Amino acid sequence: MCTSSQKFELHLVTFICLVMALFGFALGWTGFHNLPHDAEEEGGEPHDRAHFEALLGMGFSLAFALVIIALAVPRWVLTVCE
Repeated sequence: MCTSSQKFELHLVTFICLVMALFGFALGWTGFHNLPHDAEEEGGEPHDRAHFEALLGMGFSLAFALVIIALAVPRWVLTVCE
């Protein structure tokens, strides 16, 4: 596992997963801004629930991105052969 191509593949997979998590945040952000401005998190209307789901989706996407970065840091600091 000490070859450079396998190390590159690990970084590539990390990058792709990070892009996917940030794409989820972008979708939530777009949905959030397309909703009416009078939407609330605690309301009972469909646009209120969509407002809450957009906020929840953005939060989860950022949390996943943070975990992906946290799991990638050891691979950046340490070599694969150690």
